[in-house]
Amino acid sequence: MTNRVRYRCWYCNREYDSPIEKIRQIFKCSCGRQLRVPRKKNGSSKYLSLRERVIEFVAYGVSGALLFGLLGYFLFFRFGGIGIRPGRVIGILDFSLMMGLICGLGGERVVNWIGRILRERENQRW
Repeated sequence: MTNRVRYRCWYCNREYDSPIEKIRQIFKCSCGRQLRVPRKKNGSSKYLSLRERVIEFVAYGVSGALLFGLLGYFLFFRFGGIGIRPGRVIGILDFSLMMGLICGLGGERVVNWIGRILRERENQRW
């Protein structure tokens, strides 16, 4: 077992090699971005400050809420609300918006996770 961790900067792709004692420590790359030494080889070195996390949540959360809201709106009216009472329309749209906000909590990680699932399914077809 090796006592070093090899990884790359998430922004400029510069390679680093750190001792395992430095796992989870934060430092600056030569490109100026902050990195966190990952726990495993080739792990993510991305580090976001609280401000950057809030910005990411707003960007992904709001866009996710809009996307899911539009999807809910489209599906409801596309299928004419089959078997759904008029008072339930708001519940369906609220659910869609909340799903988008929940996805926004995970930010880029959730978007990448969904993309990975879609790519794996597409690869299984071929």
